Amino acid sequence: MREQFVLRVRDYQSIGLYAYELDLKDLEHWRENYAIVAEDTGLLKATNRIGITEARKRNGEKVTLRVVPRFKNLDPLKMLEELTRDEEFLTYAEQGEEPLYRIFADHPPVKAPSRGDGEALSAISFVMRLYNLCRKQLKPQMTQWEENMNGKVKGRIVFKTHLQKNVLRGMEHRVYCRYSLNTVDNPENRILKAALRQARKILQKFFRHQRQGGGALAARIAYCQHALRDVSERKITARDFAAVRTSGYYAYYKPVLSLAKHLLTRSFAGVREEDSGIETEVVPYCIDMQKLFEVYIYSKLKELSGTRLSDPASEWEYEVELLNRPYGRKYPLTHAGGKGSGDKPFIEADERMSGSSAAQPPALHIQGNVCPDFYLAISRKRKGEDAVAERKTVVLDAKYKHAEMQNRSDTLQIFAYAYIFDADATGFVFPLENRPDHLAGKIRDKPDQRYFELVLSIGTSEPAGERAERHDVEGFVRFMIRQLFSPAP
Repeated sequence: MREQFVLRVRDYQSIGLYAYELDLKDLEHWRENYAIVAEDTGLLKATNRIGITEARKRNGEKVTLRVVPRFKNLDPLKMLEELTRDEEFLTYAEQGEEPLYRIFADHPPVKAPSRGDGEALSAISFVMRLYNLCRKQLKPQMTQWEENMNGKVKGRIVFKTHLQKNVLRGMEHRVYCRYSLNTVDNPENRILKAALRQARKILQKFFRHQRQGGGALAARIAYCQHALRDVSERKITARDFAAVRTSGYYAYYKPVLSLAKHLLTRSFAGVREEDSGIETEVVPYCIDMQKLFEVYIYSKLKELSGTRLSDPASEWEYEVELLNRPYGRKYPLTHAGGKGSGDKPFIEADERMSGSSAAQPPALHIQGNVCPDFYLAISRKRKGEDAVAERKTVVLDAKYKHAEMQNRSDTLQIFAYAYIFDADATGFVFPLENRPDHLAGKIRDKPDQRYFELVLSIGTSEPAGERAERHDVEGFVRFMIRQLFSPAP
């Protein structure tokens, strides 16, 4: 038996294998689903996707590859758990050409040291799909039901059984009837309820320490349990899966039942808080960290949108509004004659922006669409008043990279957005790095433009001290507010 190699690398690092060493089919799988690229030398390199997978070399040896985030302050599974608070979770996960994550349930499990990430991702995905299904309509089924009724008749009387159970026993006030019943207690829903029980066990183990989602997953599970309350619990067998019917109107059951089958037909190993070195069978999966980083921030900014942030020491309060909604909104560009020409603006103006300087930006003679990651409007009001005293717009771009690695194209992109949207400030959001000199935010003054560089961590704060500051979304929004509305130096 040939030895199996386990490679553990961080994203955007070299794997240590050459492309010609791998079987062509497995190499293509790595390229398409794990975004593995070959450098000029032929060495394979991980990029923006993390996860675990397996491949076979040309000489027959098996290689297990596990890619982990290079930023220790970002936990992808906890970020996904917090994203479950958002009703648009499945939109984020499935919108666009590149999905947020993939679970390869049809691939054989990978044997490698793991703490159960693949299991937890499968359970999260199932719960959110089931939650979306329960909000639509559970599939009903017409069945024949028999009941010994008290003082009333429903459907048809089953005379033979009625004589045996009631007449011969002197209980003529009761009538044994058979009637049609429209019930949700059918094979499809029984499978979903059993899979929900399994998913709950997995998530309780995986997120038993330092929960970050505020109980969002528990709320989703409770909603599904209530929706399935009339479905009986029983052991699921192959016969139940053979009885499944999901054609026509109830075709939306198919992806949920596929995940349910995956959860119920595999025996999951125990989930560990940390890697113990013990090999377990892991579900192959991958997560797009660039997209996850982006949609996490977007979701948190959407939560802040419409809320008022105030400072007890100031007479002002601030309202944040996320303008580029829904997620992935594109702004079409058109030819224009410029300000004051009477022509249509070169960018489609949001009706909420009427009256602001952003409603009529300067002309730009190009065609196409622009899609900023985050387009914010911050309004300043006096406490107790509704009138807006001042309003400023900010365009931000999320980059899953080291702050020092931003290149010329990144800078040109963000300043093009600032020009197109006539924004008062612009900048980047980077992941927080594990070093004491990486501050929560900094500002650089440009001529007629404010430029930010902000960093984000998930549930991590600096050690106690004078400069200790929580690196969350609300924290860097407050930082921008202080800088935007402070007197110019």
